[in-house]
Amino acid sequence: MCSIRIRPVFACLALALSACRHEDGANETALLARVGDARITVGDLEQLVNAKPPYLRPRYANREKLAALLDETVRFEALAEQARRRGYDRDPEVVRAMKQQMVAKLMQKEFEAKHGPARISDADVARYYSEHSAEWNGAEQVRVSEISTRDKAQADKAYAEAKVHAGGAGPDLKAFRELVATYSEDAATRPQGGDLGFFSRATDELPKALVDAAFSLNAVGDVSEPVSVNDHWVVLLLTQRRPGFARTLAQAKDEIRQRLFRDNHEKAFAAFVDDLEKGADVETHPENLAKVRIAADDGAQRVAEGAGSSPRGN
Repeated sequence: MCSIRIRPVFACLALALSACRHEDGANETALLARVGDARITVGDLEQLVNAKPPYLRPRYANREKLAALLDETVRFEALAEQARRRGYDRDPEVVRAMKQQMVAKLMQKEFEAKHGPARISDADVARYYSEHSAEWNGAEQVRVSEISTRDKAQADKAYAEAKVHAGGAGPDLKAFRELVATYSEDAATRPQGGDLGFFSRATDELPKALVDAAFSLNAVGDVSEPVSVNDHWVVLLLTQRRPGFARTLAQAKDEIRQRLFRDNHEKAFAAFVDDLEKGADVETHPENLAKVRIAADDGAQRVAEGAGSSPRGN
């Protein structure tokens, strides 16, 4: 196969024009080559070069490299021209691919450029931060399991047995659950092994004496001595601890901006598409959906055909 070569005058012209500053823009339209109706200008070649990664661009300061790029561009346009002459521009796959590219460009230029994360204002971010302050600031929390009984002697016994299983290895939840089943009289927490879940010092859902005792436990796996809580004696096992945290607006702003972008993006996209559809000449016939034929999967079809055939006997 012979390749289309660029006459030397075009290579020289490319180098001469690329060295010029385009103060009035006239040089950008200067012709480098023509293939049929297609014109390749200095501006076209500049776009091709500048679209490449920054580390590749310096190579095109070389005369031969730039001439080779022009050669490739002419070759591409020549092939495209031949494809058009053969009617491939009307091929359904080509038309669909072109439409997909046009839609992608439309979305990029008309929608994404106007609804990106950068469009979320600092005021919106600050307002969200203020309205959801609990997400960015949290108090220390602990999680404990309890044995609750009215009998102090039973509580002392449960504590002694729980201490046997306590230590640096962490909580022995299985052993403590067995003690809960044996000693605890709290019908609400006994089925959960005495688990009270996480809570902070500020909780008003648990008695203060119990909360103070829970936060007095230092390490996960520690067991409290029996604590008087209302008319019960309670033994606590510390199972987890969550440290408090505080994130400033400056620390949270990027996450908030992305969250607001995701929340707003879908609604804005739907509105954008609706507006475009209103300006289009759209006609639908859903009654013809039943006429659409779905091709069976080739593999499934072969299995079905194999299952339908009867094997021959020997």
